Order: sequence, then C-alpha cells, then structure tokens
Amino acid sequence: IIVIGGFSWMSIARMLRAETLKAKVADYVGYASFIGLKKPLIVWRHILPAILPTLIVTASTSISSAIMTESALSFLGIGIQQPLASWGSLLQNAQSTLQSAPHMAILPGLFILLTIYSFNNIGDLIRDCLEREVY
Repeated sequence: IIVIGGFSWMSIARMLRAETLKAKVADYVGYASFIGLKKPLIVWRHILPAILPTLIVTASTSISSAIMTESALSFLGIGIQQPLASWGSLLQNAQSTLQSAPHMAILPGLFILLTIYSFNNIGDLIRDCLEREVY
C-alpha cells in the first residue's frame, strides 16, 4: 500500500503543477498583483480555488486506481497477505468455489465496482459544487 501511494503522487503533482501554472497567468491573478495584493493572499484567494476542483477529481481518481491496484495485487497473491482481508484475496479464495457458490465471487467484485464508482462520482460532485462557487 505504501508503494502504491509512493508512486501515485507523481501524476497528481504533475497535474497540479500544470493547473497552477495555468491559473498563475490568468488575468485576475495579474490584476490582483497589479493592485498590490501580497503573494500569499493571491495564492489563497485566487490560485488555490482555481486548482481545487482539479485536485479533488485527481485525488478521487487516484484513490480508485489505488483500490484497483491493491485488489489486483491481492488477487495475484502479492498484495495484502492472508490474515488481513482484501477484496482481491476474497476473489482469489472464491475462485475455487465459483461453480458451487458464485455469490462468493460476485459480492467482492460488486463491492469493488461500487466503491470505485462512488469515489469517482463523489469527486465529480464536489468538483461541480466548487466550480459553481468559483465561477
């Protein structure tokens, strides 16, 4: 899990850097510095609200990706080990009983699907609310 988090932050940082550079050259940021606002105030009032929707969507997508990666690694047997529960290990255990008890595989797969769908939708809803406030 630490390795997944350690590698997934780089794409978020690249995305936020691009959004920050785009917001930094916006007209309203130039006007704010022209009238003499201090840089920390410009960051808090203008740049941060402009990049926050992108941050939230990127974070929710990254969480969904981490859940999928962890589930896949646990299914393959190289993720979270047996004393701890994981949806991937539940799917792996249900593989042998698929003919007699298909619900053992359907439920963990359905929960993975619903969790990822929920994280993505929550991120989109928060972004929509924040974009309405900013603009």
